[in-house]
Amino acid sequence: MATKKKVPITLHPGAGHLVHGAPRAPLRPTAPAVPVPSRARPRGEQLVRDVVRLRTDIAANFYRMGLALRDLSRPDVYRALGHESFADLLDARDLAGRMTAFKLISIVESLPQPLAQRLGVEKSYDAIRYARLAHPRRDVAEVLATDPAIRVSGRARVPLFAISSRALHAAVLALRDGNRTNDDAGARAKRAARSLAQRLDHVGIDADRVRSTRRGAAWRIRIELSPEEAEELAGLLRAARK
Repeated sequence: MATKKKVPITLHPGAGHLVHGAPRAPLRPTAPAVPVPSRARPRGEQLVRDVVRLRTDIAANFYRMGLALRDLSRPDVYRALGHESFADLLDARDLAGRMTAFKLISIVESLPQPLAQRLGVEKSYDAIRYARLAHPRRDVAEVLATDPAIRVSGRARVPLFAISSRALHAAVLALRDGNRTNDDAGARAKRAARSLAQRLDHVGIDADRVRSTRRGAAWRIRIELSPEEAEELAGLLRAARK
């Protein structure tokens, strides 16, 4: 009687089933860690060539250069070119400084080309900053298209299209610093309102009606009281003076 030959059975991790015979490779191929889109690489290389060509005259070509840099900043594009980040691409290919690239991308994402070309590189970027600081809830391009008057000193104002780049930059810095000061003042006003509300709570006056409000550049603490509460508070203040 012939001896029955035993066939080894091997369990392959990842295959999910038993396989008769010698060990074999898993049925599912291992996916690459970072997929590289085949179409993105030639497009990226063309964009790199465009930037190199356009940067020879940034003053005239800044908007088209900004468009090319914006496309290169897409993860699928710079990864297809073998870089982990857009900043790495800029440095490795020596395309532009990081701040320059940021400015140009900001311009093309905020302004239409005719308006940007009329203002130029530096004025476009500072005008965008001014619009965001002065009118944070409005569309940047909409604000700038109206040729807004920019405060340069005291009450003096100069239209955007007539102001110099240096004066506009100074106006942006002044507005930024002024906003920071107002933010600090607003924080102090809110803290004062909370402190006052806590003290009023201790004497039975509704603290929910204590508010910090802003009038122009000045902050005020407002308290809404019923006649009875006002009389009670007046009595407490008189007693505190004795």
